[in-house]
Amino acid sequence: MFATALVTLSALLPAQAFEPRISLKQLNQILSDAKSKHKVPGMAAAVVTSRGVHALTWIGTRKAGTPSPIMQNDLWHLGSDTKAFTATLLGVLHDQGKIDWDAKFVDLFPKIKSSIREEYKDMTLSHALRHRSGLPSNLKDWWIIPTTGPLMQQRMQALKRGLALEPAVPPGEKYSYSNLGYVLAGAAAEQAMGEDWETLMERQVFRPLGIRSAGFGSPGTPGKLDQPLAHDGKGKAIEPGPRADNPPVMGPAARLHLSLGDWALFAQDHLAGARGKGKLLKPETYQKLHRVLKEETYTMGGWAYENEGGTVVLTHDGSNGGFYCSAALLPQLDLGVLVVCNQGPKAGEAAVRQAILAALKASVGR
Repeated sequence: MFATALVTLSALLPAQAFEPRISLKQLNQILSDAKSKHKVPGMAAAVVTSRGVHALTWIGTRKAGTPSPIMQNDLWHLGSDTKAFTATLLGVLHDQGKIDWDAKFVDLFPKIKSSIREEYKDMTLSHALRHRSGLPSNLKDWWIIPTTGPLMQQRMQALKRGLALEPAVPPGEKYSYSNLGYVLAGAAAEQAMGEDWETLMERQVFRPLGIRSAGFGSPGTPGKLDQPLAHDGKGKAIEPGPRADNPPVMGPAARLHLSLGDWALFAQDHLAGARGKGKLLKPETYQKLHRVLKEETYTMGGWAYENEGGTVVLTHDGSNGGFYCSAALLPQLDLGVLVVCNQGPKAGEAAVRQAILAALKASVGR
């Protein structure tokens, strides 16, 4: 299991922050080995600290079977790694006094209170961010919601449909991964601010961090090879377009794309935040987002594991079926590794996870 491997590896790392020993040449070789073994089109990786990018490299092609090379500023789809951005946005709004972690959805959306199932009456925003809402993982068909209306309207429809569904597990009691929960969390941010999640992300998260490449949906222009193309599980290229990605309503859960360098700015801020020097949040809010709660493994925005020595590993994978990415942050050690690939599971997953583990080992000279 990947999480077990990460935690086992973290126990071999130094007990405090250190300067990564991995060289750019080593990182490139790690990607080359992973790409060759799993036969994926292209990959990129970054090793990050709170001070910035230690090493960043890329390899392969935008489309399998073509000579079009991956470029430094190419865009990569983050899939469910979008969730960490959404949790961070909610942290920003919490620090501004605009929203309460412990607010109940029945209070956040009083106009639909009577239509919310009784089981969800005590469900809070914190429950949704920690996958303790009890909500099913997805709507039966996300595309049933028309994509022509305003995004806030689309998410209100998802909210109404979701809160009318039978819970997958008892709300507030058990972990159950839910994209729907994160869409509802995004809707809560929209309700509080009167603007759609995409606009809030741009103003409250991207702009303050200097992230300029971020967008939503499938990256690239239909008919052009101007960005890495998604590739399905069999390695077949997928042309960008509305149906090549999750529908717009799913934005807060799994629809963000950006350059690896810009993703590194986000990781850098979380590593700096763990040291009381982040740009976006109060120190205690970073701590809340990173904290491992008793008997839970998913904190707000990602999985969190703590080894016997007390070192915490924050990690998350993401895929829209045509891309695969993974992040591993160790805040106490001031170390992060990000890896992206333009092929979905299982080849893309295997290549990315191989590269993550190898980069962490090389960072300590092992």
